[in-house]
Amino acid sequence: MTKSRPYNPARQLAAVLSAFVVGVLALVAPLTSAGAAGPWSTAVSVTAASQAGGLTLKVDGSGYVSLPNASTGAPNAGVYVALRDPATMSNAEINADNGIVPALTFLPKMAMPTGDWTVGLNAAAVGFDVDAAWEIIVWSAHGNITDGSLIDTVPMNLTDAQKQALDPSWTPPTTTSTPAPSTPTTEPSQTTTTGPATTTPSDSTMPPTTTAPTTTARPTTTRPSTPATNPPATTPGGPHCVTEAVPGTTGAPQLSWGVKSSFVNYIESNVAKGQIDTGGGVSRTGAGFTWTNGSGSLDESGQGTWSFAGFVHFTGHDDVLNVTLSNLRVRVDGPNSGMLIADIDSHDMDGNDVGGKNIEMATLAFSSVSAAGGTATAAFTAAGARAFAGFYEAGEALDPLTVTASSTGSGTVETCYDADGNVVSTTETPGGSGGLAATGADTAGLIGVGTLLIALGGLAWLTASRRRRASASIT
Repeated sequence: MTKSRPYNPARQLAAVLSAFVVGVLALVAPLTSAGAAGPWSTAVSVTAASQAGGLTLKVDGSGYVSLPNASTGAPNAGVYVALRDPATMSNAEINADNGIVPALTFLPKMAMPTGDWTVGLNAAAVGFDVDAAWEIIVWSAHGNITDGSLIDTVPMNLTDAQKQALDPSWTPPTTTSTPAPSTPTTEPSQTTTTGPATTTPSDSTMPPTTTAPTTTARPTTTRPSTPATNPPATTPGGPHCVTEAVPGTTGAPQLSWGVKSSFVNYIESNVAKGQIDTGGGVSRTGAGFTWTNGSGSLDESGQGTWSFAGFVHFTGHDDVLNVTLSNLRVRVDGPNSGMLIADIDSHDMDGNDVGGKNIEMATLAFSSVSAAGGTATAAFTAAGARAFAGFYEAGEALDPLTVTASSTGSGTVETCYDADGNVVSTTETPGGSGGLAATGADTAGLIGVGTLLIALGGLAWLTASRRRRASASIT
């Protein structure tokens, strides 16, 4: 006879609750796991592999909607897709120099309106480590790879045939069988498997650092050789020379500016694959640009505007990124403060026109400023940041700029007169206080004055001789 277990309501309730909790966890766990990876997925396939053509990949993305913001906090402008070896190319190393990855491309947001996309990547065979654990990495543009901006990583595997196509010297690892214990061996042969040498990509020369612009030399302007006006009406004492001051003259202003070094480096990087053009009096000088033949000046209160013609044109991502700066003006509004103004022709990565005329693109803070020029730090205004394709935020720094309003400075001119007040010579001198012996006059001027004095002395001697003869004859 089986003994029945007494009914326990508390135990029955606990069993029901346990079953309910287990059921909820079973339902929630897969949902939570799927949601953590996001709605997107990425796949990669090898389409070609050869020593001549390198490695060609096809990368497909789907569900790329509601993407995370870029590392700068700005809204997502698209995605970067790159091939990397995580053992030698960490996030920090790629952020510092994106040239270390063998293949990288940018996909603008407008190119994937439905969230689905396909891009191709190509990596050169030279220096490619076929045994590395390669992977495809996708992150939000424009910015660095961070935990918040990283979207997906997918392994990229090569077959033995593809490895050998990329590196003909590569051979599959040899498997060595272990001999049976009962088989005696005197000198067992040993097989050594040598893998191909791993080449670590070298850093490219495109760190996103800001380089101060190069200050151009001031042009030399020849001082006027015209003698000072109002020579003395009477010249007691005969022939003489006087030294007179000549005021300096102001030349055409020049502007030296690197725009924004990180932006310039980005345009010419392996990501944007763009170029920079200048014209209309603007030239590339080292890490910056120089605008010559400017116009304008500051008034007595220290305010005014220097204007510079010419343009700098930036293009990248097959002209999707397109920014032209022209008609720059440096306005000084008060003590050590001002504004950088420009006409900007620009479109953002979605194709929207974000440029305009007379945009106050940056605030300026001069260390000192005068009619001779000055150097200032610069920071984006909201309008200026928007005009740079929305890459930046208001308040972000641009490169410092320097305006040079060249001047000859003051000097002296020595002018020599004969006994009748006529100009004998005019000579530019480094200075002095007059007096023929210390004038610094050139040789031609001294010879002219000396010749004049000799002639006058001869004339005086001849006149005196005639007077003596006349006096003797009368006597």
